[in-house]
Amino acid sequence: MQYLDEINPRAKSIGAVNLIMKNGNKLVGNNTDWFGLTMALKKNGIDPSGKEVIVLGAGGAA
Repeated sequence: MQYLDEINPRAKSIGAVNLIMKNGNKLVGNNTDWFGLTMALKKNGIDPSGKEVIVLGAGGAA
């Protein structure tokens, strides 16, 4: 992340980047994991809004 010119606020709050895009001469970091997880939960009838959760695991996707 230290080599990027910009980091999306969501990726910054997560503390991880899994997508780097070139915008002009700048490298911009983003994270798409949160969106994939949210959509998977909602598809199964679970709305995570306002809920407390526990994440088990130690890898990058955890």
